[in-house]
Amino acid sequence: MLRFLPFLFVLIAIVVFAAWSLVRLLPLESRGVFVGTALLSLLVLALFVLTLLPLLDAFPMPLSVALYEVGNTLLVASLYMAFFFLSLRVLRLIPLVRDVVADLWLEHCWLTFVVSIVSMGVLMFAGYGNYMNKRRVALSLPVRGLSEHRRIVMLSDLHLGYHNRAGEVRRWVALVNAEKPDIVVIAGDLVDHSSRAVLQQDIMSELRNIEAPVYASLGNHEYFAPMADVMRILRESNITLLRDSVVQDKGLYIIGRDDRVNVRRQSLKALMLQVPPGAATILLDHQPYHLEEAEQAGITLQLSGHTHHGQFWPGSWITERIYEKAHGYLRKGNTHYYVSSGMGIWGAKVRLGTQSEYIVIDLIKE
Repeated sequence: MLRFLPFLFVLIAIVVFAAWSLVRLLPLESRGVFVGTALLSLLVLALFVLTLLPLLDAFPMPLSVALYEVGNTLLVASLYMAFFFLSLRVLRLIPLVRDVVADLWLEHCWLTFVVSIVSMGVLMFAGYGNYMNKRRVALSLPVRGLSEHRRIVMLSDLHLGYHNRAGEVRRWVALVNAEKPDIVVIAGDLVDHSSRAVLQQDIMSELRNIEAPVYASLGNHEYFAPMADVMRILRESNITLLRDSVVQDKGLYIIGRDDRVNVRRQSLKALMLQVPPGAATILLDHQPYHLEEAEQAGITLQLSGHTHHGQFWPGSWITERIYEKAHGYLRKGNTHYYVSSGMGIWGAKVRLGTQSEYIVIDLIKE
């Protein structure tokens, strides 16, 4: 938990700064600004923290959905509100702006108040529209060891629960089936963190409509929910879980690693002992760390997710500095990689500077 403290402090600072900057625009005295800032900050932070707690499962479903969506969206809006007001303060460094209008923009100004609120609303709406627009990414890869052409649809980070609900899953399944895949693979984080939200909506009945064999590996979010419930969801969805295991599908070997949250998971080297030399292989490994391991093991194609490509700017800048490949296609030696930004999303349904995607991979016999 201690490693999350710096993130928590930064988060609190961003929310408080955004709230203080917004409240200062109202015609309030110093005490009113202090009280308003405290109340607004506590509201945003409390709603966000509530979305992370099991307590959310105790509320009626419509209320839980509303709290989850509002709490997470307010947090993202606060981030961009902070950017907005920080930008105005940077403008004060320009002498002409500072001398003429900057002070008027930052205190007791109804115009700036309205502009900031409307701008955040427009930005969140645009980010939501971008999130709902699922992008089709196509790859065609020549592969040795295949007996025939195979079409794979790859999904990751569906984060099913309070925000990605049954109606949306129905639309996703239609997109997958339209590709007429031979195999569908899910590279972790099928569940957001609430198994109750998935079970009560019977999302499993939607997933059972996928018209191809489905294989999945675990992600870190599966460990946030009761594992027994996760197993039930996978079983009732007709999804084959590959948890440090290997399955062969018409000569194509699919290897699923447990998530690295499990420090006792098997090594890739050990899993490869179950694969004949020279066979075509797909590795599902949720978190894209140590990509060199797949190359060294002779994996044909590694599929990962987890990063969300930062979900929204500037998160994309951060993930690109954490991971060797935060999003997209990579080749190392004879091994192909694809790191997906995810079909779904965690938290607010907002994407700015990133995309929600599903990957259509044609493996061509070489």
